[in-house]
Amino acid sequence: MSTSAVSETSSRRRWLARWSIAALLFYWLVLITTTHIPKVPDPLGFRPSDKLLHFMAYTVLGALVGLVSSRYVRPRLGVALMLFVGLAVHGVLDEVTQPLFGRHADAADWFADILGAAAGLGLFFAASNFVQRWRNADEKLAGKAKHQR
Repeated sequence: MSTSAVSETSSRRRWLARWSIAALLFYWLVLITTTHIPKVPDPLGFRPSDKLLHFMAYTVLGALVGLVSSRYVRPRLGVALMLFVGLAVHGVLDEVTQPLFGRHADAADWFADILGAAAGLGLFFAASNFVQRWRNADEKLAGKAKHQR
């Protein structure tokens, strides 16, 4: 790989790291804000399942946390478990602080949060593993082709 190709790859990785951190921070702020504002009437007169919303919100959060962490540590099971515990604790803190803002804490919401966090982390780490295997296979093929010349 040429020096300019290495530099370009390095530049892309730094760009992705910065934007993934920005996306995580923005999403986290939106999530914390929306889970702590007092409930307002639904303008459409209906609302999707609260548990489904919790699951989806924490699925996205888990995937973003996985993405950001992968910039600093290799995606491994131990890392995923530590991130999961951190997200589970975050979910508990999110639930127990809601009564301070006129909302109620619900263990079923927390359960939906941790299921979503597990799904998001699982999806991210599965995709990361797939991409890594793809790259390894691609490098192997490139090495064989170079050797045959």
